[in-house]
Order: sequence, then structure tokens, then C-alpha cells
Amino acid sequence: MYHLPQETMDIITGFLDNNLHPHFAIEVFGYSPQYSVKIDAMMDTGFSGFLSLPLANCFQSGLILLSTATYILADGKPSNTLLCLGTVKADDDNKITRSAIGAISVSFNNPAALLGVEFLNRINGKLVLDLPNKRTWIEIPSAKLVTKQATKPQETKNV
Repeated sequence: MYHLPQETMDIITGFLDNNLHPHFAIEVFGYSPQYSVKIDAMMDTGFSGFLSLPLANCFQSGLILLSTATYILADGKPSNTLLCLGTVKADDDNKITRSAIGAISVSFNNPAALLGVEFLNRINGKLVLDLPNKRTWIEIPSAKLVTKQATKPQETKNV
């Protein structure tokens, strides 16, 4: 017998709001999972960062201050922010869980949490939008070993 890695996909399910924006349930924490905060985050594919989090959630989750940064917003205006180190954990009812550590930007003006493309990159995820059926999910490769019975190669005869 031999083992072959076979790629399967783990799925983290989300939901689409009335404007068809994808949302996912996440947990965020800084220096300890003890201070984990569960929130709803909208996936924003126009945001190249990891996560943008409202200031109040940053305090609650014990994020670690890293630096400052300036982002250029969609309207072309610069936006200054604080960057904090934190962990984002995404899961669903099926107990599929993925977490990643990254720089979380503090949002002073937006009351919504925004997941960025860097989060997808860190978990090696692929965002899927099924708009006709109003569903969304993230697919994440999961290598599982599959056992197969070795077979004897067939002999070929020269004629």
C-alpha cells in the first residue's frame, strides 16, 4: 500500500446581506485567546489589508500595537491609522477552523469590520460567491492521505 496526498477542500460558510456583500463570523484576539471577540466581518475584496476593525473591538480583543500606516481610500483620499498585531479565526457550524496572524488596522470612522484580501492569502483561501442562490463560502485546501492498494504493472509483449 502507498499513500497519496489528495487535495480536498474545507469550507467556511458565510452569508450574503441584502446588498449581496459577503459576511463571515470571525473571532479576533491579540495577546491571549482569553480576550477573543466574536464579530461579523464583511469581506472587502477592494481592501488589500488583513482586517480593519472598529476601535472599540480593538480594545476588547487585546490587540498589540505595532505601528502606524497611511492607506489610500477608494475615493483617492489618504487615511491614517494604527496597526495592531492580532489573530483572526474564521469558522463555521461544521467546525472547520482556520486562523492567521496579521496586521489589523484600527478603524476610527467605520463601525463595520472588514476582512481584506490578505486574510484570504494567509489562509490560502478562495472566496466563492454564488449570487443566484444567495450563498457565499471560503474554500481552503486540505491535504488528506488516501490509501490505495498498489497494483502490479502489466507486462507488455513485443510482437
